[in-house]
Amino acid sequence: MSKLLRSITCNILPFLLLIICPFFSIAQTANHTFSISFVESASHAPITGRVFLAFSRDVRPEPQYEAGSYFTSVPFWAKDVDQMEPGKDVVIDTNVLGYPIANLSDLPAGDYYVQAVMNLYTQ
Repeated sequence: MSKLLRSITCNILPFLLLIICPFFSIAQTANHTFSISFVESASHAPITGRVFLAFSRDVRPEPQYEAGSYFTSVPFWAKDVDQMEPGKDVVIDTNVLGYPIANLSDLPAGDYYVQAVMNLYTQ
């Protein structure tokens, strides 16, 4: 159902977005559940921040750059993570609120480019 958009940009500065594909793996199942994790080579230490999952029907611009506008946003969902270890999963499913579509199960069927993005927090 989904196509995975792979970005190879990685910035580890506080409060900047870290594009985490392919450092994060995304697995999607028929019940609208995405499991997102990162490999140890992306960060040896646990990370804290917010994981975003953005969907777009177009490869350009990247889905993350189309998310968040009040008028023309692509669908996206987000979840806070606290001390997430390398190799551990954060799950984005129908219990996570999204915008502009609240529930992941209401996403219209079709082909999408999917991008996971991590906004890192400092502690």
